[in-house]
Amino acid sequence: MKTIKQVSKLSGASVRTLQYYDNIHLLTPSQRTASGYRLYSDYDIAKLQQILFLKELGFSLKDIRELINHPSFDQSLVFHKQKELLCAKRRHVGQVFRFWSVSKTAPHLTTVQQILNLLPRSQNL
Repeated sequence: MKTIKQVSKLSGASVRTLQYYDNIHLLTPSQRTASGYRLYSDYDIAKLQQILFLKELGFSLKDIRELINHPSFDQSLVFHKQKELLCAKRRHVGQVFRFWSVSKTAPHLTTVQQILNLLPRSQNL
């Protein structure tokens, strides 16, 4: 079990965000200490990862709650889609970096097309 501060550090979500998710019953921690402190299980952390991923895709918190609580919700499918999206973002960042590198080394080029023509065909945007 992890404390709210540990989950915040692990996930990048603020403590306040995690408290809010609990208050709106989006992510309720599995346990609480005798003092009332929230404790999150591995299952809770996996659920938070799904919430953050769906939020990144632009879903509202209301829609996310309905989606993850739906009986046909497939957790493994969400993780698979998340991996695909992250790989696509990584490829895009690589392309942007290569574009930036070429433009920095060839400042005399004035158009995007001139810069793109310098890149190997497989790297063109």
